[in-house]
Amino acid sequence: MLANGWARIRTLEDPQWRALVSRALGDRDIGISPAAVRQRALANNIEFMLQLLRMWRPRRGRWHPDVELVGREHIDAGLRQGRGTILWVHRFRPFVHFVALSQAGLEVCRPSGKYHGEFYRSHIGRYWLNPLQTGLEDRYCERVVVGDRAFGHLRELQQRLGRQAIVSMYADHLEGTRNIDVPFLAGRLSLSTQAVSLAVQSNSQILPVFPVSDTAGRFRVIVEPSLDIAGSDRASVDAAVIRHARRLEWYVLRYPDQWHRWDRVHTEATSASGGTSRPRTPYVETIVSRSRSADPDM
Repeated sequence: MLANGWARIRTLEDPQWRALVSRALGDRDIGISPAAVRQRALANNIEFMLQLLRMWRPRRGRWHPDVELVGREHIDAGLRQGRGTILWVHRFRPFVHFVALSQAGLEVCRPSGKYHGEFYRSHIGRYWLNPLQTGLEDRYCERVVVGDRAFGHLRELQQRLGRQAIVSMYADHLEGTRNIDVPFLAGRLSLSTQAVSLAVQSNSQILPVFPVSDTAGRFRVIVEPSLDIAGSDRASVDAAVIRHARRLEWYVLRYPDQWHRWDRVHTEATSASGGTSRPRTPYVETIVSRSRSADPDM
């Protein structure tokens, strides 16, 4: 109730966000209005923040997510082949994938930056709420710290993958990495190629992961088959990312109010209204420097 009420107020305050959803969709009909997408997405985030605080309670009254791991066989198949596994996690419902993997008895590590967390956009979020989230994640998943300058964490991840480790990485635009703009819905979406490149370099499988919720209070962490990467060259890596963006579209259209990256879809309209203008090519490579104000999850 509190989450829904707060979300309604925030939705009324931010009509521009609704326009972002509408432009990104183009003429696609998803069955709910852009305003409803915004309101439900906010309600989900607010509810997550409140549940996060509940997980710090004593055992009685603590939040225990009701979560199911779907596609465990894809993880096991790679491990049986003696290969490491990269879980390429998309930004739908946060945190629950760590719980699902831990409950399945899988030991997972994750690279995590200084400002890691769902609340990185504000000072209070970065310095107060995010440490709470990070502390909870540490209960379920080992943390590999991402430094501000060096890429030593990538070498460590590659070594772990060589020992058949399971590494969780986010599918997103990542500061300090090579990103490409791929066709997405009615615009373009910037995605880092780092996870796919790491899979090639370490001869690991890379499994897309979609943490979603079909009913209130119940979550599914869906692990899909490994990406098909034709070769080890840059063009093959880019092609795999571009093809996978089409699969991401399917999930976004099915769970529009659970996806956290509507503001990352660039269209001609967003460029005209002050967004970054980018040429109309199949994809545009962008390499950016690490920013302390950005979310540097890898």
